[in-house]
Amino acid sequence: MKLVESRVIMPRIRHMGMIACILLLGVKFVGAQEKGRFGTSPGHTFVDWTFDRNWGGSANRWSGYIGFNAFRNDDDLKDYFFGVNYYTAKLAFEGSNYGFRWLYHIKSGDNCVQTKLSELMHLSSQGNLGIGIHNPPRLLTLKAFRPRIALADQDGDASVFEFHEGTNQLRFQQWEHSGGRYIKTVMSLDMDDGRIGMGTSEPRCKLDVVGTIRAEEIKVALNEAPDYVFEDDYKLKSLEEVEEYVKEHRHLPGIASAKEMEKEGVGLAEMNKLLLEKVEELTLYSITLSKENQELKGEVVSQKEDIKSIEMKLQKLIKVVNAKPQKEEY
Repeated sequence: MKLVESRVIMPRIRHMGMIACILLLGVKFVGAQEKGRFGTSPGHTFVDWTFDRNWGGSANRWSGYIGFNAFRNDDDLKDYFFGVNYYTAKLAFEGSNYGFRWLYHIKSGDNCVQTKLSELMHLSSQGNLGIGIHNPPRLLTLKAFRPRIALADQDGDASVFEFHEGTNQLRFQQWEHSGGRYIKTVMSLDMDDGRIGMGTSEPRCKLDVVGTIRAEEIKVALNEAPDYVFEDDYKLKSLEEVEEYVKEHRHLPGIASAKEMEKEGVGLAEMNKLLLEKVEELTLYSITLSKENQELKGEVVSQKEDIKSIEMKLQKLIKVVNAKPQKEEY
């Protein structure tokens, strides 16, 4: 390793004695509030540190950093770094009592002048990792316009979990080329009103499924069951009235037409209620017809008895007529 005195071209080693130097150079420091700096030449790697036991991660300094084409002076503002190569991106890894940060500047052509690096990641002293956010409040926090997490297999097929800021949705998507090309949205969750879409990114209901649902059981809540059909004051249409209605409208009374169903869809709860209502109406019609049938049966039995009585009387009359002597004709 070759050390250079110029601070612009390469930071110089001021003191020898840090623990990092024990590992890298085999030399030890003695002072409690020392600073150290060294770099590689030729190369673009820099290390700078401070042992100030009262230092608390102020706005202008961190305790130390490892820079790749990135270095700074003691009194430079936080996040401002020089470089030694115009066309190589700057990258710095900083650490302090407040955690660790990854900083970068990728613009080409200005990397020798002092520029402010952007924070890429932040690992706080509480163990919270932030990507695109400073001081992450949770164990893992991502901040971007449309943050995505991709899980890709060896063939490049990827499942992507995305938060879409424009629609305030969580989306599960299918991508290919290891998350490089979008295919389709498999499921979405609207964070404003809790609507879930499967096969669509624009759910119109609490659960909007584009496709087939398979379930062992579906339980539908009803606000009102149609047992009102059996109340004494229920106005049951006569079959003649139903016949006239069907002839005119081509569908049952109280049921939407086919065009309305095709346009608006069918509510499962409402349709089950209406179907049960029609079943109960049919039950009343059946009861009425059964009673009428029983009355007709009674009338038929009575008529049969009358006919039998008439037949018996007729047989007697025939016998009487046949028993009278006939006059001889001359």
